[in-house]
Amino acid sequence: MFKLSSKIKYAIIGFCDIYTSGKIKPVSLSDLVRRQKVPRPYMERIMSQLVKNRVLNSIKGAKGGFKINQRNKDITLFRIYEIFKGPEVSGDKTGKIGNEKSGIVLKNLELGIDKKMIELFKSIKLKDLHKVYNNKK
Repeated sequence: MFKLSSKIKYAIIGFCDIYTSGKIKPVSLSDLVRRQKVPRPYMERIMSQLVKNRVLNSIKGAKGGFKINQRNKDITLFRIYEIFKGPEVSGDKTGKIGNEKSGIVLKNLELGIDKKMIELFKSIKLKDLHKVYNNKK
């Protein structure tokens, strides 16, 4: 099934935090970690991937941090999913789902759900999610 990993969730949270807080000056990793209560090494790897994929810009130095890459300010939720998605997993640990026929039906159902979710994710821009993020605080 279509699931969001914790990396994807924290990437979205990090993006929203930086989108909201980073308009005037870059957001430092320390501030991001403190506000989001995420282990620093974990968030550092996530932010590194977002920089590598040009979602964020990294500014070096004492007053450095992260800013939204203006070329990608309209990035969608699906792009974040693509960056961090892991291997597709279906069924139990052995990969078997009941008998063969029920497995095929379940797999087709999952694919249908996934296609709908993918279309939805492609339509959601992360910059719009920051409004939901700010209302949650």
